[in-house]
Amino acid sequence: MPLLDSHDPMAPTLTALERFLERLVERPIGRLFRAPIEPERLRRRVERSMEEGRRSEGGRTLAPDRFRILLQPDDLAALLRRSPAPEPTLRESAHAYARQRGWFLRERPLVTLHPSAAIGRGDIVVTATVSDAGLGAASMPHGASDGRPSLEATAVLPAASFGDVALVVSSHGRPERRVALRGAVLRIGRAVDNEVVLPDERVSRHHGLITIAHGSLVYRDLASANGSYLRGARVSEVALGPGDELTLGSTSLRLVQG
Repeated sequence: MPLLDSHDPMAPTLTALERFLERLVERPIGRLFRAPIEPERLRRRVERSMEEGRRSEGGRTLAPDRFRILLQPDDLAALLRRSPAPEPTLRESAHAYARQRGWFLRERPLVTLHPSAAIGRGDIVVTATVSDAGLGAASMPHGASDGRPSLEATAVLPAASFGDVALVVSSHGRPERRVALRGAVLRIGRAVDNEVVLPDERVSRHHGLITIAHGSLVYRDLASANGSYLRGARVSEVALGPGDELTLGSTSLRLVQG
């Protein structure tokens, strides 16, 4: 499935069309050929439920983070024989899907599988909800209580460990270098007044910055000309975890810890 830019005004329309066509084809084929349910089909259905369940809140797009998948009992038993533990992979896929599109999650995604005699053979029913966590002042940094959903990272770093985090900067034809993350803001760009100066003609003078927000490290693109990319998807604001790699122009910046 093609990866759409969440900032493209046509993206919601194209995504809705893709989902409609997928629904149109998927169920008749599954029933006609009794094709076994595979984790890949579940992944697509979870992603579809995120698309359909997302909403605007606090100026951001908030996506569901709780997914309950109902399958006909024989289908579920057959799936678990072939793939004994599909839930962790489905959780990580859902998380990556939200982050690639710049959506926000209140908690790390949770995916659970359940048998249901009310579900037909070959059918998949997914209920998606937004968790209630992250709304109280206790869950916000420094006692904040602005009611906005927290930024979710692949592996949220404890605040005490931020000083152990660094960026490994790689650019074609130049030696790799390591830049420690010190202070509340790390500005990145071609201009010499940035903390991370990138001598790359495809990088804007003030391209982006990394800061701490809601207990996570967050990268924000500063309306750069060529954009910022994470895992091939253009992003404007995204939480970062260890191992994440941003691409700015012809330069990559990989987040490492320790």
